[in-house]
Amino acid sequence: MINGPSELGRRLLEASQRGEPSTVRALLRDGVSPDARWSEQGITALMVAIDATTVQALVSAGADVNAQDDFGRTALMWQARRGDLTVLESLLDAGADRGLRDAEGRLARDYASSVSHDRVLRWRGKLTQFVWFHRWRNGAILDLLDPEHGAGSK
Repeated sequence: MINGPSELGRRLLEASQRGEPSTVRALLRDGVSPDARWSEQGITALMVAIDATTVQALVSAGADVNAQDDFGRTALMWQARRGDLTVLESLLDAGADRGLRDAEGRLARDYASSVSHDRVLRWRGKLTQFVWFHRWRNGAILDLLDPEHGAGSK
């Protein structure tokens, strides 16, 4: 299995960033590890995956949802900055740990709360409506990423 920095590892990362799950699956079938790291920071494809379908392809191939880069950041932390609820939920459903901390002691929730653009606020509003109508999970991204969220369950 190809696990270190390689041309195929780079292609896996790029396909994940572009949201090309068919390319991701083909590279994984060709022997690229779902945890292949490409960069000086130890970034994995799961950390930069742009959509839930790509996340699922990587998770199905055995990607470690709690792998940390060279700064201790996990895919959940990387994705918390982006604020895509379906990606965050996919990671959490696959077992991502809300309580892991990076090298500076920050949680995924801290990454989400540090984002100041409108995108997260819009998603927070959509999630609140979804919860209200479907009685599903409690509130916004910050609640979703709270380490105390769902204590005793996933």
